[in-house]
Amino acid sequence: EQVGNGRLVKSHRRDLLGVHFGRYTPSITPVAQPPVDPNPTTPGDSYLAAVLVLASACGGLGVDEGASSSGPSGSAAATGDGDAGAPSGTSPVGTGTEGDGAGRGGSGGDGGAPTRWSDQPAVAPIGQTIDGSMVTPDGRTRTWHLYIPTTLAADEPVPLLVGLHGGTGSGPQFQRSSGFDGIAEANGFLAVFPDGVGVGPNDTLRTWNGGGCCGRAMKDDVDDVGFVSLLIDQITSEYDVDPARIYAAGHSNGAVLSIRLACELADQIVAVGFQAGSMEIDSCTPAVPISMLHIHGEADDNVPIEGGVGSGVSATDWNPVIDGLLRLADAQDCPDPTTVTAADDPGPRIQVWSPCDEGTTIEYVVVPGADHEWMGADRGRGSEPPFAGFDSSAAIWTFLASHPRR
Repeated sequence: EQVGNGRLVKSHRRDLLGVHFGRYTPSITPVAQPPVDPNPTTPGDSYLAAVLVLASACGGLGVDEGASSSGPSGSAAATGDGDAGAPSGTSPVGTGTEGDGAGRGGSGGDGGAPTRWSDQPAVAPIGQTIDGSMVTPDGRTRTWHLYIPTTLAADEPVPLLVGLHGGTGSGPQFQRSSGFDGIAEANGFLAVFPDGVGVGPNDTLRTWNGGGCCGRAMKDDVDDVGFVSLLIDQITSEYDVDPARIYAAGHSNGAVLSIRLACELADQIVAVGFQAGSMEIDSCTPAVPISMLHIHGEADDNVPIEGGVGSGVSATDWNPVIDGLLRLADAQDCPDPTTVTAADDPGPRIQVWSPCDEGTTIEYVVVPGADHEWMGADRGRGSEPPFAGFDSSAAIWTFLASHPRR
């Protein structure tokens, strides 16, 4: 398939249409083993052509001969959904039910990433969520919510995903609205959803310190990078986690922190994927190269794609989105980006920087018509999902699973 500059790119993974678009419809019937449809159907929407090209460009590109071609209702928007209750504070000891990992099968994949960590669509999250807490060096009690799937392997290290809610949201709210728990159930990985620092009744208006944003966390200069680092240490001390597959994902304020983690915690986190953020720190020099997927709605007026003061309650004067991508690309000695487009198609516009240092990849996906809300398929929660034609959760997991540390 031809992309941007005309170089020929070979895809080593199955077509991503089922992951990103309409046939990605999580089951609402509890199942212990994820079903796989060998002949899935695909929708005839305006995004298919661009995603056909993304199937070749995504995931380190799989470039032949070394060529350098390169949510649902209640989502974690800037207003959150305020549904977080006080966590129980129990320690996340490894009491989750273990399964045999069936249904994650397959091997190989491009860039050496096993497809068993990437190919399964979400199912009903029938595993266990454990609430945990710790006192951090600054004296704060920090809380989180660890999802343990029934498909967790008992005999091998598994990936870990850190899911970061938007401003005024919460860990449980992002767990529900993103559906990452259902993806974890289908693919046998751990997913933890920490809470930001709160204000207001029951500390429910939670934010993260992403540098130039947001809220109480920024004003008090809370060390959220340190908190996430300690959280990873805690979980990896109690579960068999693959250090080459520790990822972060976030929305809005959580996306801003994801970017900061990429710059300041790359020795623990190997890849990040997020929607609707911008780089709001002064410098970005990852300790080791890291891969990044940035998804942004072109109609997002909360975090405007061109920068400036957004419409959200934080009244942040955002940096232009492209600035952060270019800074990371420069820090990792990436080639000039390849622009992936589809003729006569108004679908996503995709830029890919690859291969960067140590085979890492940076991808930037702009979705026309989409706004700030988390984009995703209907996860059976009874309401029309925002911008159902693009599934940020599925796109992010596919990208992350395809970019382990080599």
